[in-house]
Amino acid sequence: MTFERRRPPLEMTPASQALAKHGQHIYSEIGMNLIDGEVAEGGGTDAAFASLKTKAPVIESFGLRGFGGHSNDAEYIDIDSIQPRLYLLTRMIMDVSQGKP
Repeated sequence: MTFERRRPPLEMTPASQALAKHGQHIYSEIGMNLIDGEVAEGGGTDAAFASLKTKAPVIESFGLRGFGGHSNDAEYIDIDSIQPRLYLLTRMIMDVSQGKP
């Protein structure tokens, strides 16, 4: 038997936690609630691979809301999540490029 490490965990660093909190603040400005997963939920994520190669903050679950992820015939996104999440992404890019948070 051979063990292959294929999906490392995404570890919450102080920098990623600060960035996630900043995202929550931005989202609250438009009356939305963004849940910051401070406790591991299990499963694999490509974000964990990115975090292995940088000291920069890496966050996840800030994309479009959806359901049935990676299923053959039941995956979909919540259309109403597109506009608020684009606002969140735009503001986070603007803030990070200006040295915030």
